[in-house]
Amino acid sequence: MRNQKYLRLLLASAAVSAASVAAVPAFAQTSTAAIRGQVTDAAGSPVAGASVAAVSSDTNQTVRATTDATGNYSLNGLRPGSYQVTSTATDGQTATQLITVAIGQTASLDATVAPPGATPDAAGGSGKDIVVTGSRLTETRTSEIATNVSQAQIRSLPQTDRNFLSFAALAPGVKYNDGETGKGIQSGASTASQVNVFIDGVSLKNKLSEGGIAGQQNSRGNPFGQLAVQEFRVLTQNYKAEYEQAGSAIITAVTKSGTNEFHGEVFGQYTGKGLSETSFIDKRDGNPKPDFTRKQYGVALGGPIIKDRLFFFGTYEGNDQNRALNVKSTGSADAVNEFNQVSGRRLSDFEAPFISPFRGDFYFGKLTLTPDDRQTFDASFSRRQETDIQNFGGNVSFENAENKRNTIDTYQFKWAYKGDKFVNEFNANYLSYTFNPTSLNPDLPTYDYSGVIIFGGKDSTRKQVQQSYTLRDDFTYSGIDSHTFKVGGRVEITDITFDNRLYVQPRYSFLREPQNNLNFTFPGEARLGLGNGLIQGSNTQIGLYAQDDWDITGRLQLNLGVRWDYETNAVNNDYVTPVAAAAALRSLPATSYFNPENYISTGTNRKPFAGAIAPRVGFSWDIKGDRTTVIFGGFGRYYDRNNFNNTVDELSRAINPVGIFRFSADGQPRNGLPTIQWNPAYG
Repeated sequence: MRNQKYLRLLLASAAVSAASVAAVPAFAQTSTAAIRGQVTDAAGSPVAGASVAAVSSDTNQTVRATTDATGNYSLNGLRPGSYQVTSTATDGQTATQLITVAIGQTASLDATVAPPGATPDAAGGSGKDIVVTGSRLTETRTSEIATNVSQAQIRSLPQTDRNFLSFAALAPGVKYNDGETGKGIQSGASTASQVNVFIDGVSLKNKLSEGGIAGQQNSRGNPFGQLAVQEFRVLTQNYKAEYEQAGSAIITAVTKSGTNEFHGEVFGQYTGKGLSETSFIDKRDGNPKPDFTRKQYGVALGGPIIKDRLFFFGTYEGNDQNRALNVKSTGSADAVNEFNQVSGRRLSDFEAPFISPFRGDFYFGKLTLTPDDRQTFDASFSRRQETDIQNFGGNVSFENAENKRNTIDTYQFKWAYKGDKFVNEFNANYLSYTFNPTSLNPDLPTYDYSGVIIFGGKDSTRKQVQQSYTLRDDFTYSGIDSHTFKVGGRVEITDITFDNRLYVQPRYSFLREPQNNLNFTFPGEARLGLGNGLIQGSNTQIGLYAQDDWDITGRLQLNLGVRWDYETNAVNNDYVTPVAAAAALRSLPATSYFNPENYISTGTNRKPFAGAIAPRVGFSWDIKGDRTTVIFGGFGRYYDRNNFNNTVDELSRAINPVGIFRFSADGQPRNGLPTIQWNPAYG
């Protein structure tokens, strides 16, 4: 099985490489930036053949370009950060600017060099060297609707839980969902499942279930350690063809790297119940204020191993939360009294405030190698692991709680190569996501005394595993005047394991129905799982794209692109509708809007969808030519994927049946259904 997986990955990646026309493994815009501009002389005339060099303030790595006949240049594949950009004309005059570029930006930066003997008025300064100290560049020549969030904002803006996604709400139309058991984002009127988050180009898309981001459904945790995030970009509309698997917002983040200087950081944060509000229900019922503590702490360190060549960065973050939930029955006095008399337990054994502990740990490590000015190698690893005891309170005892265990691992290798007119990046990564809620007391049956209390063990368990193996290559070429072409390809193999076991232990339901001669002395019903809920599947995803940023004039730019995506097994192609279900569907009358055959699968009539062709077109027009007033717009088609949970439902119903056993005091039918006379030996 493993050899077949690698063979499929190799064959598919060979096809992608051929389609990408890439001879060497380019920085994807998902994790880098670009600078474009024009070099002119003091008279405003374009300077052809000028050398433009951007030197990283962090690593001293240099990216170079040469201006064309119109004085235009393009620096692609820049890692987000600070640079000293020096423009040197053929006569030796220079202009130096200190700037900062952000992730995903295609920023504009013009330079003016002075001829020999120029006066300060003509050159903007005296002497041959002109130094302009600036800050973050602005982005005006793009049709994308995007918001960049800087490291300064991440450090200084207030937030409640150190989840870097909370800052995505700075982007218009994006909402941060700060729920007790789910923290994520959504954009516009779309659901959370239609977003995608990239960390250094690695997609954290949740392909198992709703939630959009792996690990964010049913979790109090954060998707990635905030100490490890350098900055990120939120795209909400008109994003280019290189972005995939999203119908609404995309977040692309870049992690911190080591530099030529050692940098470290330590933080600690504590919140006690004195800063929390007592809930309305606890106030109404006179309950004491429940306990609450949250401790978040972490450490980060980065620096050089070999100056200008090899760097490291590592971080750890802990997230410990204790929240008390009150177990307090809503049963009537008569029901509680009957429970105490016949169940063998006392309700007071269960009623009390109980701590719901959450423990989260995040680890991240990264090595960066820059053997020369043309190449950059990155290797990184991250692990997020959580335990969270939940699903108790009210009529549900702590004994019946479950531990939601969550683990996400990522491994990544990147190789970037910069030529004179091109930049190319090769990216190989692996993601493993396991969501495994388990009972605190897996060997105990569940006892449900209707309206009074539920105790014993949780009656079901789940284990969902997503493993993704991805190869990606992006190639950017700027060797044709006024054009920046980009092509790329991606292949991902996703293996899914879905093990949903219902009623592993029997669930006994005790009912108080005098009309049916039922009381708490014996269960009126029991449920027990009779099958094996294990489902496994595999899906290969291929994506190809091409795009062109075309400067028609110095004021008008067109962004033209097209993307094609294909999945081999997106809809459980081999599924066969059970005979009984097919017969039931065919017994229904066909109408103008209902054809039973459309809902019946034969195992051969579900074909992979090959028509996911997504054009992306945009423009930006600088009205005055000074970048103060820019009109931009665009349109495009975007395809998102189906969650595996939606397709697995038809399988799980067939392989995971539930047996229902109805009991009575005399074995006579109840409500027209047969019953079994209760025997204490059954329970």
